[in-house]
Amino acid sequence: MKKFTTRFLEKYANDLIYQIANKLDDIEQEKVDQKLFKERVSYLPVFKSIKGEHIGTLSRKKYFFSKLKGKPFNPIEINDKKIDVVDIDENLDDVLIRLENSSGLILKIDGEYKKFISPRTVSDAFKNYTSKILFIEMVEIKIRENIKTSDINFIQSLKKKNQHIKNSKGDLKLVDDLTFSDYNLIYSDKWEEFNFRTNIVSKSDFLTNLSLISQIRNDLFHFRNKLDYDKKPFQEIINWLSN
Repeated sequence: MKKFTTRFLEKYANDLIYQIANKLDDIEQEKVDQKLFKERVSYLPVFKSIKGEHIGTLSRKKYFFSKLKGKPFNPIEINDKKIDVVDIDENLDDVLIRLENSSGLILKIDGEYKKFISPRTVSDAFKNYTSKILFIEMVEIKIRENIKTSDINFIQSLKKKNQHIKNSKGDLKLVDDLTFSDYNLIYSDKWEEFNFRTNIVSKSDFLTNLSLISQIRNDLFHFRNKLDYDKKPFQEIINWLSN
């Protein structure tokens, strides 16, 4: 199976605000104040160049408490050593483990430091992912209800492609065993037997949306790192099946 990479998080990671310097001691306080407080970032990574060595990450929280204590500006003192660097093609499982032990992660894309991953980044990404899984579940519930209420002999359709057996014992599939491949075959074969309201949807439009949702489902379940899907096919099929 194709690995689920850090590309899954890219959309939700913040654009990186950083500082270029040869060493932490070279950084001017005015530039740090501008980026940590006026631009309101929690962390300010410092690199020798945009593709060069990561020499440290200044923490706004550490800097704030240092100011409260009246200490002079000292970049080394406010350096957070729990910031790690990850590549966009790294395995997501490994990256999440590293995030557990880090204050945050700097994301490299094509060799350049580009994004910042925080726990909130992960939360937003998985919230989005879960919402799409739930949309698919809603569509499946509606489809199965439609097949049941229309009293469709779906086994007859499935036999045409030898998709009617659910296990090695030879048991026939029940409605709850059906897959998107089965739905496409059933609606294509038995369209006239379904109780759709007159002119609410054409067979071709219904099957097109069903195929799109099936592809989205496959992308999600096989971790193809795609999240930007149009909700319209889901909403339309749910609407058609609810009327």
